[in-house]
Amino acid sequence: MTFISTPSRYSMAVVLVTTSLLSGCDIDVPFSIKVPVAFAGEEEHSIWLMQKTHSATFVSQTTGLSSVVEKACSAGSLDTTEVKSAWIDTMKAWMPLQGIETSNPAAASLNWQIQFYPDKKNTTGRKITALLKSDGPYSAEALAKQSVSVQGVGALEWLIYEPKTMGDTENRCALARAVSQRLMQSAEGLYHAWEQDPWKDQSEKALNAASVSMLAGQLDFVMKKLSLPMGKPGYPKPFQAEAWRSKVSLTLIKDNVAAMYALYLADLDVVLRAKQKTELADRLTKHWQDTVTSVPSGDALKPLLDTPENYRSLIGLSNNLEYLKLALSDEVGPALGMVVGFNSTDGD
Repeated sequence: MTFISTPSRYSMAVVLVTTSLLSGCDIDVPFSIKVPVAFAGEEEHSIWLMQKTHSATFVSQTTGLSSVVEKACSAGSLDTTEVKSAWIDTMKAWMPLQGIETSNPAAASLNWQIQFYPDKKNTTGRKITALLKSDGPYSAEALAKQSVSVQGVGALEWLIYEPKTMGDTENRCALARAVSQRLMQSAEGLYHAWEQDPWKDQSEKALNAASVSMLAGQLDFVMKKLSLPMGKPGYPKPFQAEAWRSKVSLTLIKDNVAAMYALYLADLDVVLRAKQKTELADRLTKHWQDTVTSVPSGDALKPLLDTPENYRSLIGLSNNLEYLKLALSDEVGPALGMVVGFNSTDGD
């Protein structure tokens, strides 16, 4: 990959590049990473452009998912490869937006509506089961009055992958249609929340705080996605993993890591280098690369919880994420003039 450095965080767009090379180092990466490229004459924040782009992609994926669900149910069965692929693609589009709780309250207010996770008490399963046994009505409007646990991607995963639903095709399809339409509405709301730059006219210090806060919040969320199913050594909790029914928990963590690395490259790396903090920027870039390559291969998380050797690979990934989180608060924050003890709730 060729990284095109820029003197400022402004005037950037996002393009997709291959990553056989990372910053001059021969490191094979199992997925693509988005990095900034400068466009002259624009005055837009790179982190806003990224969220705006990601939210537009999410709208596109949820719209496609709703269409695929409608087509499958019209043909008489939700159990199709196309439905499962569309759901996974929607989840992958959600990963760059997942875990952002600061700076944009309108967007953050939709997070639980889009994904009810963690769901430690199987609230989604219990409420979906109750809805399937009811007489409806099944519509996006009706679901909007129900618990957020039945309005998002987790509810759809339950309907698509849970064996308990296989025998109730009529109600199952009706509810899946409604959930997919409600999810599409939420995605559209998210896009509208990112239409305007929440950092417009803010000071550089405030923008730095927001950028660190966003990345710290996403790191927190991904570390939780990893720690919950890991439990304690010898006592894992595989059913606490995100997307365990669809067996793509690890795939989604890979996408999380790629998205966070892209967010770092698009903004904080540029700012640190502009402030002549080259050693710190180089070290963090190297550790991001190490974190990317430390994500174990495979799609599901559960197989890695079953043996000590595989479990240790998850500990390694967790340690890398923890290092990055500490580096943000203990090194990046002070380097950008923030007080020590900065956390992911700052920068609102």
